[in-house]
Amino acid sequence: MNKSWESAILPIQSSIKDAAQNLELSALKIVIVLDESGDFLGTVSDGDLRRGLINGLDFTSSISKIVNRKSITVSSGLHKNKVLEIMHQHSIFQIPIINDQMKVIGLHSIENLLIPSVKKNLFIVMAGGKGTRLLPYTQNYPKPMLNVRGKPILEIIVEKAKAEGFVEFIFVIQHLGQIIEDYFGNGKNFGVSINYVREQSPLGTLGGLTLLNPLPDIPFVLTNGDVITNIKYAELLDFHLNNSSEATIALRKQSVKNPFGVVKTAGLKVVEIEEKPVDDKFINAGVYVLNPSLLKLLTFGQRIDITDLFQLMLNNHKPINAYPVYENWLDVGNPADLLTAEEIT
Repeated sequence: MNKSWESAILPIQSSIKDAAQNLELSALKIVIVLDESGDFLGTVSDGDLRRGLINGLDFTSSISKIVNRKSITVSSGLHKNKVLEIMHQHSIFQIPIINDQMKVIGLHSIENLLIPSVKKNLFIVMAGGKGTRLLPYTQNYPKPMLNVRGKPILEIIVEKAKAEGFVEFIFVIQHLGQIIEDYFGNGKNFGVSINYVREQSPLGTLGGLTLLNPLPDIPFVLTNGDVITNIKYAELLDFHLNNSSEATIALRKQSVKNPFGVVKTAGLKVVEIEEKPVDDKFINAGVYVLNPSLLKLLTFGQRIDITDLFQLMLNNHKPINAYPVYENWLDVGNPADLLTAEEIT
């Protein structure tokens, strides 16, 4: 039983923003929702929250719109093997413990029931870009080796992924790639294994994966080497595996405010005036999970961007899942971003 389960509790009057903050701060991967009387009402998972965001809700929306009122619960005293069996049957990783009066008295989490296992899934980092927008910083250093809080961005990525169970890494390198190899070596000093794919010339944001040998045989995580984020890579992988997709894209909501009033017309008549509207769009966050079968769609040594692969998938009706990101996220693209990165790491 998780002793800090009380931190996962929220009342039904809470907002989606409250749920997002709770999920991030409690690290329990579930929100336990109580009704007005303090009785158990349901739960909100990371997946519930992200589905709400992708369906048009925002952080001010009520948590009642996303709460799962049919969530699985158990009574106290149930043997942990039976709890694990229930988790396996329903593909869940947390189960609230409820008494006869519908009061929450605890929480089972798979982390507390099992010894964490090392992930066999590859963690691939695209680290070959020139970073021209970051000149002169990238004149003598590859962008993923720029320091944030005294460490290269790439080291921050490795440490975070390692903490979540990833130990097998591949770095795709090109521009000043030898600096990366000299720093990380085979990964032994960082407690992981690192192999390298060396592009002889730039192959776009995905082309380096055509050089993989051997190809992975299970889904793998792929990230750009300039993305600093609090996304939990292991949860992204779990989301992918539990939603029957061939590719999963982490998406970040970007709000763009129009500096002008927008006028809508019907013929010569003005029908609506909106002052400085805000347009919300989802942008590619540069972190993915891909099934290895997708690599068979590519040609060895082909220059290709990952957006080209996704368009090819859409053309061939292959499923792609969206994973909305509410955690801290930054694509380090210009010198000002380096200062911002200091604040979010």
